[in-house]
Amino acid sequence: MQLLPTTAIGLNEIEDGEMIKAPVFCKKKMKDKLTSKRCDEFHKKVSESNGLHNCPYGFAVYTAIKAQRTFLYIGLIIKGETDYQKIKMKTDISQVIVLSLKELERIVDIEYKSFLYEEEANLQNRFLKTSLHNMKKLSQITEYSLAKVIDRTNLNEHMKKQVKTSYYSTMLVNANYEVFDYSVNIDSIQSGKPLRVELWGKFYAMQLTLEDLANKKKIRFENPNYEIPKTYVSVYNSFRLLPFLIYENAVKYSPEQSKIITEYNEIGNDVIIKIANSGYKYTENQMKSMFTKFYRVCDEISEESGSGVGLYLAKEICDLHKMSITLSSKEDTESTDQNSLGIFEVTIKLTKK
Repeated sequence: MQLLPTTAIGLNEIEDGEMIKAPVFCKKKMKDKLTSKRCDEFHKKVSESNGLHNCPYGFAVYTAIKAQRTFLYIGLIIKGETDYQKIKMKTDISQVIVLSLKELERIVDIEYKSFLYEEEANLQNRFLKTSLHNMKKLSQITEYSLAKVIDRTNLNEHMKKQVKTSYYSTMLVNANYEVFDYSVNIDSIQSGKPLRVELWGKFYAMQLTLEDLANKKKIRFENPNYEIPKTYVSVYNSFRLLPFLIYENAVKYSPEQSKIITEYNEIGNDVIIKIANSGYKYTENQMKSMFTKFYRVCDEISEESGSGVGLYLAKEICDLHKMSITLSSKEDTESTDQNSLGIFEVTIKLTKK
């Protein structure tokens, strides 16, 4: 059954009404504005009155008003109610929905229940978004406050360790809030003004943030480059989520007792960051789809849970900052672990300015 909004027939008074597929004759009068004054006046009149009505051209029109929502079904032929001979205009009867009055009332009831479910879902969605927004703000304030406490020199080592643990836990919570925010509203990745940040510091901080999660699987972070220059780049706030998206993905899909290796290199004005982890060997087609929103390659090869937005958001953030991000997968020739089938590598490349 095809439903069309009543705004298509010029009934501004019924902003959220519905109507069943109408015959060709009725459709011709619904383009842009209702051309028939006769139809216009009739529809306005019956939109305020519940029940079955006969239109000037012989068709039936059914109006149902439920909780300030109007359902207007036009161009109908009702079994036992409509006299075919009274239909004044030529029309293809196959284009008309033929119903009994009881069937029509059942349809209206289904539409109304669907409307109530939709309203309830929208209300819950608004409440969820508001709650998450407020929780995110509180968590960001906590993260900022803990960062200031860490810098104090009068804390003993035990207290510093406790504060750092709380700080990294809060960073992890904030990162998950941001994943939700950006996946719902991708345009917000460009919010705020660009700030100068130390590039490697953002990646190393996220390793520390995910350290507890990695330790549960006995996964080690390794950084072969001992002397990494402090390179500053101008980025939006969303950039800090990029290391989280890549490292969290690596921890999630790496086997136990493996390692995640990050290589940081500067060649001329180019900065190249490669993050590699053991895991599955992916096909070219699978990797091409990994930047697609909600694509989950793990559905095909793993039972690991995931949202399917991680690498999609990583690509969006890289595109925003004019960075390239590429994926590769190859045989893990050095591993003795039979469960480790390959090396998955994410490469980020940017030009210093």
